[in-house]
Amino acid sequence: MVYIPNEWIKYKKNEENVHELLNELDNDIIVSDTKEKKQEIIKKLENLGETIIIEKIINNKITLGA
Repeated sequence: MVYIPNEWIKYKKNEENVHELLNELDNDIIVSDTKEKKQEIIKKLENLGETIIIEKIINNKITLGA
């Protein structure tokens, strides 16, 4: 599971969903659809209103993969 500081999660009710979505991006191997998957996850996070997490993903502040 990816570590996310509590203050990065805008809506506490979304915490489990945020972790599930980030786990989808947390791969040890980069595959050809990585960019598309990242955009899909960002869109889902937008729908949840989790703008801080989106900002952290775009600015590479969340460590994903090995």
